[in-house]
Amino acid sequence: MFEAFFIAGLRLPAHRFVAEVLQRYDVQIHQLTPNAVVALAKYVWAVTSYGGQPSIEVFAKNYCLNRKTSLISRIVESFT
Repeated sequence: MFEAFFIAGLRLPAHRFVAEVLQRYDVQIHQLTPNAVVALAKYVWAVTSYGGQPSIEVFAKNYCLNRKTSLISRIVESFT
């Protein structure tokens, strides 16, 4: 975790919505980039500050997950 996250008040365990997103995209928290964590935090903050409940369907329509693989992984995949 980054020190700035703790200063901003972001702590683990995160909002239950984060667990839903991780499950939906079939990823683990350590696979997220710092920008992805910020995007999740901004979405949860924006929705809850207006009294709403974060929705995985709405989030999934506005955000996508791009799988980044290393060059070695791509070379191995090309041979299989």
